[in-house]
Amino acid sequence: QLHPHHYFTKRRNAAGALLWDALVNERFNGLGSLLPEGNCTMLYVGANVDGFDGRVVRKRHRCFVHMLEPVPSFYALLARRFHREPGFALHNFGVGNRSTTMQLTGRTAGQGTSYQSAVAVSDPKDAQRRGSQLLRILALEETLRTLQLRRVD
Repeated sequence: QLHPHHYFTKRRNAAGALLWDALVNERFNGLGSLLPEGNCTMLYVGANVDGFDGRVVRKRHRCFVHMLEPVPSFYALLARRFHREPGFALHNFGVGNRSTTMQLTGRTAGQGTSYQSAVAVSDPKDAQRRGSQLLRILALEETLRTLQLRRVD
């Protein structure tokens, strides 16, 4: 099944450039002045199933990219795609204003979770017994400690 962003990979503009490449340039060109080339760290929160933005930043700026994806089934897909790729570390948690466990409601089909919601879980073991997909969310301070980072570019 093709998703909207796939259509850009097949079509070209009048100059012959792939439309997706033009969109990527528009989205990422501004980072050049913000990131120190080759000596930067990126937290990619919500890497989804393909980690595309992380690949772009890694390729263009040679940053080390921490991909954070809290949805277990999406994380599993990322892990298969990136398990041997240097310059990336994958983590099965998200970032929030406090550390908690959330229960994903709705379906996890498709490329994103924007149509879904998550609710705080008071008893994670009970939710897991019921087959719920649980999301581990860490506060920013705990995220930095877990990743052993003093700063993020």
